[in-house]
Amino acid sequence: MTLKNSEKILEISQRALICFENNFPRLSNINVFPKNYCEESSLILNRLLNTEGIVDFKLIKGTNDKNQHHYWLENQKYVIDLTAHQFEETAYPFILVLKNEYPLRIVFHQNIHEITKFPYWEFLENLSSKIKDTFYSEYKLILINAIHKLSQI
Repeated sequence: MTLKNSEKILEISQRALICFENNFPRLSNINVFPKNYCEESSLILNRLLNTEGIVDFKLIKGTNDKNQHHYWLENQKYVIDLTAHQFEETAYPFILVLKNEYPLRIVFHQNIHEITKFPYWEFLENLSSKIKDTFYSEYKLILINAIHKLSQI
């Protein structure tokens, strides 16, 4: 991964995090971003990355000893987890942390695997569409300016 690509991923992920914080619906006391939004956040972020030409991240699912699940993105070397801070063990999200330094991999250590089949999920499709529209209308200008600066390096 090149420095420019890393900076592009960082920029997209940071903008997506702000977009998610400001626009994910509060469905109940247990569904307030980042809590219980790991699957949605990871899927939508991966779609945004793919749209921007970054296609090497995969959706990963792990399970803890209490049979609770968590989702994040990873490629050969790095992890992106925009909802890691929903857990007491972590105080912030992870963007491009080395896989061997990602602490939640220890917590959600059972049956870690890539999710490759995505059944139609109406809530996710509606949310994804809304978030992508918001991301590209409100955050794209900032993103374009940042990427333009990167191209001048």
